[in-house]
Amino acid sequence: MAHTTTVSLVILKPFLRVFVFSNGVYDLLCFMCIIIMMKFHRSWMVLNFFGTLHINVFRDEDDRRHPLVRRMLAYWVLTYGMVRVLAGVADDSLMNCAAALTYLIEAFAFGYEFLAERSVIGYKVAAISLMSLLIAALLNIIIAWGGNN
Repeated sequence: MAHTTTVSLVILKPFLRVFVFSNGVYDLLCFMCIIIMMKFHRSWMVLNFFGTLHINVFRDEDDRRHPLVRRMLAYWVLTYGMVRVLAGVADDSLMNCAAALTYLIEAFAFGYEFLAERSVIGYKVAAISLMSLLIAALLNIIIAWGGNN
């Protein structure tokens, strides 16, 4: 049993590290696209794609277009993107814990917005929240059983 767990962690840990790092880079790219689209009023295809992924979770068009909502969402994405990139670079339990926390906050924030405020689109939030909870759970497994080995 212990051997199976060790083998599973040996396979899971590098995959999860690359995934969290890549997800952080994706978040930073989305942040930059949101800000560039707003600041320079550009809507090139790449900017438009990455710049609208997060904002299109909102149900109300006014929320999607409001400059303050867009900026605050961009800053939030920047914040957890930086933590995820650092967790992917540093093989450290504390950084894994911080990254797991960003995924939990993301899941619960979007979940709250759907359940209590009805301000976001249900199927999009369900996918985001479930994936975030899964990643947080996997990171916690790495922390609990994998340590820094």
